[in-house]
Amino acid sequence: MTESRKCKVVEENEHIILFDGLCNLCSAWVKFLVNRDPKSVFRFCSVQSSSGKEVLTYLGLSVEQIETMAYVQHGKGFVRSTAFLQVVKKLPAFWPILSVGLYVPAFIRDKIYNQIAKNRYRIAGKRDHCLMPSESDRERFI
Repeated sequence: MTESRKCKVVEENEHIILFDGLCNLCSAWVKFLVNRDPKSVFRFCSVQSSSGKEVLTYLGLSVEQIETMAYVQHGKGFVRSTAFLQVVKKLPAFWPILSVGLYVPAFIRDKIYNQIAKNRYRIAGKRDHCLMPSESDRERFI
């Protein structure tokens, strides 16, 4: 991922998780993270939003065909399984144990990740509109 581009959203937020706001699986992942992030480290941004598109462009990713989650940590971008594993490293309790998956080559991890991503709507369904955060969680969404 390139960090040479400027992006106000990235400059203002240290930990950004980009997600497909129409995907039920992705929305469930966001809800899971909100409930396990007591220090409110993460900020969430739908790829359908203008800010999401700005971050996708910053990362050099397509704004049209999105089949991956992305995580930006202090300006550095991660995608696919690496993004997932970098995120779980930041969670409390036993979740960071899953980050041992980073020792598996990305091309192997991403084969599994890509299959889930391509079939996410069939697996979990699709919303008619983006996930709307609760009033108490609204400040965590970009």
